[in-house]
Amino acid sequence: MHFAYKYNLNPIGTMAHEWVQAISALESLNHANRFMLKAWTDVYNGKLGIALTDTYGTDAFFKDFDLKYAALFLGVRHDSGDPIVFANKVIAHYKKLNIDPKTKIIVFSDGLTADKAVEIQQHCDKIGIPCSFGIGTSFTNDFDNSPALNMVIKLWTLNDSPIVKLSDVPSKANGMEQAIEMMRFMYGV
Repeated sequence: MHFAYKYNLNPIGTMAHEWVQAISALESLNHANRFMLKAWTDVYNGKLGIALTDTYGTDAFFKDFDLKYAALFLGVRHDSGDPIVFANKVIAHYKKLNIDPKTKIIVFSDGLTADKAVEIQQHCDKIGIPCSFGIGTSFTNDFDNSPALNMVIKLWTLNDSPIVKLSDVPSKANGMEQAIEMMRFMYGV
């Protein structure tokens, strides 16, 4: 954001998991995605960008990503699970809402390499949805024999309330174990 401001550039990015997590503590654990989408809409008023889908699992996200929000947001971000399965789910969701997937975009950002991005791009071209990629770790850590650090920073508590992050990959869950189990139960994960 600093460099976009400093050099008069259009900032490009998506929302963070911590945003959705904080909303869950401040508003409600139940339908945290819906509260997040509403608050984002209220603040950005039409410049909505890309919605993050996997803080509590993509299926839970799509329950709250109704026609209003699916029409308003430019697209969605994939950050866990199989990207091909995700792309197919996105297409099905947009079609169910009578939204032309060609008018939306998917941003992929989960452990990508250039080769994986090419594979995903080919699939998205085939199924009819534009896509973009956030390839960070593989471009910024290209040293031989130096594995990338898997640094994940998420909220743990807010106002003394435990906060969790679920995912489409169960091993990516983050938070106190009892809170994780409660959220998995609430979201049917």
